[in-house]
Amino acid sequence: MKRLMRFNRVKHKLFISYIIIVFVLIVVGAYSFYNAFKANQQVELMVSSKLEAVQLAERLRANISEQDALARGYLLYEEENLRRQYEDIQTKGNELLKALQNLVASKQVTELSNTLQDWHRAVDDSFNLYEADDKEEAINVMTTEAETLGSEKIEPLVQQVLDVETKKLENEKKKIVSEAQDAQTWIIVSTVGLILLVIVIASVTVKSVSKPLVRLSARMKDIAKGKVHMEPLSIHSKDEFGQMMETTNKISDNLNIILHKITVVSETVNNYGKSFSLSAKEVMEGAEQIATTMQELAAGSETQANRASDLAINMEAFTNKVSETNEQGKLIGQASQEILTMTEEGDQMMKSSSEQMSQIDLIVKDAVDKVKQLDEQSQEINHLVQAIKDIAEQTNLLSLNAAIEAARAGEHGKGFAVVADEVRKLAEQVSDSVSDITQIVTHIKQNSASVAGTLQNSYEEVEAGTSQILATQQTFSGITMFVSEMVQIIKNMATHLQEMKENSSQMNEAIQDIASVTEESSAGIEQTAASAQQSSGSMGEVVDQSKELFNLGNELNEIVDQFQLK
Repeated sequence: MKRLMRFNRVKHKLFISYIIIVFVLIVVGAYSFYNAFKANQQVELMVSSKLEAVQLAERLRANISEQDALARGYLLYEEENLRRQYEDIQTKGNELLKALQNLVASKQVTELSNTLQDWHRAVDDSFNLYEADDKEEAINVMTTEAETLGSEKIEPLVQQVLDVETKKLENEKKKIVSEAQDAQTWIIVSTVGLILLVIVIASVTVKSVSKPLVRLSARMKDIAKGKVHMEPLSIHSKDEFGQMMETTNKISDNLNIILHKITVVSETVNNYGKSFSLSAKEVMEGAEQIATTMQELAAGSETQANRASDLAINMEAFTNKVSETNEQGKLIGQASQEILTMTEEGDQMMKSSSEQMSQIDLIVKDAVDKVKQLDEQSQEINHLVQAIKDIAEQTNLLSLNAAIEAARAGEHGKGFAVVADEVRKLAEQVSDSVSDITQIVTHIKQNSASVAGTLQNSYEEVEAGTSQILATQQTFSGITMFVSEMVQIIKNMATHLQEMKENSSQMNEAIQDIASVTEESSAGIEQTAASAQQSSGSMGEVVDQSKELFNLGNELNEIVDQFQLK
């Protein structure tokens, strides 16, 4: 229960208390309803089964009696109508017996069913004998066998069934009464327990509400009496009362602190009142000295204002010079930017020239190689021509020998001599052609050697030009870098000049402000001198007020003494 009371809000405590009560009411009501429902079911079961079994047994007894009467009447009066009524009553009796068997499963009911079957057979036998015109035997069977079965067995069995079912009915009745009494006892006990639980919950709830209120009321009375320094209230919960106790503790602490501060302030006020009264006299004397000093400062401020005006004029001229220099710096920056653009273009052109010279170098080198190959081929042609020349000379010698042999042969060698002469002429022509070819090849060789020398010189010149262009390109790159740095420096100079211009303008404005402030200060000093003279007269009133402040401090101490502080 204490755990249930430890909630952060009083409304939660009350709510949970009501919830517990409602829950217990629901449990008690549900259990009572369950007992009533159970008793009702038992009554219905008793009525539907046990009481119905008794009623069926009574009806079956009456049915058997009616069957016996109709059977006897049929044998006595010979009326078919009585026979049909007997059969109808017998059918109803069988239905009653079957219903009784469904409700009651006992050996008495089983034995009753078997005995009724024997009795019906005896009656049927008497009817058969009667129809066979043996009336005496039929009546004899009816009065002996059937009557014996009816009076000695059927009637006692029916009575036994009635007794058993009646006894069961009585037992059920007692059981229902006992359970009803138990339920009544439970309801009384649960009602008393519920009342006790409500009383306990109410007392705990009231205690959890009233106890903090009593403590709070006592503490507020103590504070009203001036008892500020006391032990803090113990807080056992976080609900509204716990918050109020915490707030009360804070109020007590804050009052204690405030009163201590008031005590310190009142003592300080007294001390200040005493010292203030003494200082007021000294201030009166100092005010006169201040007035004299202010007049001297006013004269010095006027001189300073005149000098500040002259400085403002000079600063304005300096600002104009800085503006002109800034404009010239901008022009120099633009010119240097154009120079940088031109040097970058020259650098690009030198790079292109260097690439073209490299191409020319490759072409000339290829031409020199081809001329050298031509010279080598000319030498090979010269060797070939020399071989042809040697062959021609050998051919000429052979033709000469052939002519000599033909001359020796006489007439038979004339034809061969003609051929030898033609071969000789051909050899001479070949020799002449070889001489011409030799001269041409020699001329080509001389020209190719000259061309090779020229190309070699050109190649060397191209290499020298390429080296010169590379050196020039490097020089241009250095110039470009230098010009870039120069442009950056000029930009920085222009930026600094712009800053100097702005700073000089600000300085000029500041100097003008200083001149204005100095003039205003001069006027203010004169006013201060006049005020000092006036304050000298006002300090008399301050002395009187300091005395009054001293008296107020004493009254404040008397008020604080009414409280009990640490």
